[in-house]
Amino acid sequence: MSASRLVNAPHTSIVTGACDADGSIASYAWSQLKGPNVANIGFPNSANSGVSGLVQGDYTFNLVVTDNKGLSASDTVHVTVNPQPAPGPNQAPVANSGGSKSINLPTTSVLLNGASSYDPDGTIASYSWKQISGPSAANIQAPANSSTGIYNMEVGVYEFELTVTDNKGLTATDRSVVTVSNAVAPAPPANVPPVAVANDTTVITLPIQNTSLDGSNSYDSLGGTIVSYSWSYVSGPSVAVLDNTDQAVALAKDLVIGTYVFSLTVTDNQGATDTKNVTVLVLNSATRPQISTVSYYPNPAYWHTTLKVEGSARGRATLQIYNTSGQMVSSQTMWIDQQTFTKEIYLRGYPRGTYYMNLRIGSNKPVVRKLQKL
Repeated sequence: MSASRLVNAPHTSIVTGACDADGSIASYAWSQLKGPNVANIGFPNSANSGVSGLVQGDYTFNLVVTDNKGLSASDTVHVTVNPQPAPGPNQAPVANSGGSKSINLPTTSVLLNGASSYDPDGTIASYSWKQISGPSAANIQAPANSSTGIYNMEVGVYEFELTVTDNKGLTATDRSVVTVSNAVAPAPPANVPPVAVANDTTVITLPIQNTSLDGSNSYDSLGGTIVSYSWSYVSGPSVAVLDNTDQAVALAKDLVIGTYVFSLTVTDNQGATDTKNVTVLVLNSATRPQISTVSYYPNPAYWHTTLKVEGSARGRATLQIYNTSGQMVSSQTMWIDQQTFTKEIYLRGYPRGTYYMNLRIGSNKPVVRKLQKL
């Protein structure tokens, strides 16, 4: 069965679908029967062959196949080559100078980039940069390149034009505005006062009469520094003796039963200050505050557990966590200043197993509870 095809190019391919019902194809032979010229059959003895050198007109090619027992058959292929389509009118290129720019002195140069210019039906053959306006004549470093540096500009507004020409002589233009401004130093940020940080309440029990007042966690934001500390006595049942009043940590001495208030003032490197009051409660040993209950929930716990303390004990508390080998795996300090106190204890990273939670509040005996980590 013959086949036909239409092509618009001087090259095509011809493909066979030949087969043998009771054997196999042993050979193929392609030949040209007619055409306006002699075409070039690339592979005359293959099942598939390219044909080149075609011109406008009609061609007929013949295929003879021979099977493995010497029988043969033939078929023809008709190829029609159409004339070359007439080219359309040339389209103008599109210029893109890269948009407007702004710079601040002491910078006096800028890069203008026209590489995004294009021609929809050809190529950009040339670029040309020129200055249109401005307070002075700027230096265009590479006026014939797709991108160029512009140098030696002054304060003011400059306008530059890019002209692109395509491979058939059509042109397009685009302009970029460059604004050069005086550098304006940013206003320094307003100073933010420092933050005085000290323990709210400290509880001691006679015969202890001295305690530290710790303001070392005070800080100054925005990169400033604390340049001075000042501790002072505010009130109490007696005038307390203070040592190291100009240090981050002061010492209050010779305290008697009652409630004392001390004040910490910190000053930063720009003269701003902040003040924090600290309370020291001095108890008689006979009235030592007691711990009613200490518990952890949930228990067993997976990621975290909550410590709950109830009772009249107040002040600095230390929680130490031990594994079953007696090794302390963590220690943390907290301040207990209310009848019912809770704190979340994170257990992420702890291996599964049993842990002993050792909590001491002030001078009270430690309270140990067992916790199971899942």
